[in-house]
Amino acid sequence: MVKKTTAILAVVVALIAVIAVIAAAVMTNNNSNSSSSKIIYWEAVAPVNQQAAIANGTIAAGVSWEPYSDEAVAANFGHSLG
Repeated sequence: MVKKTTAILAVVVALIAVIAVIAAAVMTNNNSNSSSSKIIYWEAVAPVNQQAAIANGTIAAGVSWEPYSDEAVAANFGHSLG
C-alpha cells in the first residue's frame, strides 16, 4: 500500500511540475507575431497600496473601492469608470 501511495504521489508531483514548466513557457514566450500590448498580467495589490504601485510603475491600473478610489480621484491621480 505504501509503494502504491508513493507512486501516485510521484506521478502527481511530476504532473504538477510539467504543468508549471508549460505555464512558464507560455507566459514568457516572446513570439514576434504577438503584441505585448494585448497581454494582461494580473498581480494582487491591496487597494491601499495601488496608488503608490501605479506611481512607481509596478502596475498600470487597479480595481478598488471606497475610500481608495475617491482618494485617487481627489488627488487627480485616477479616474472612475463607473
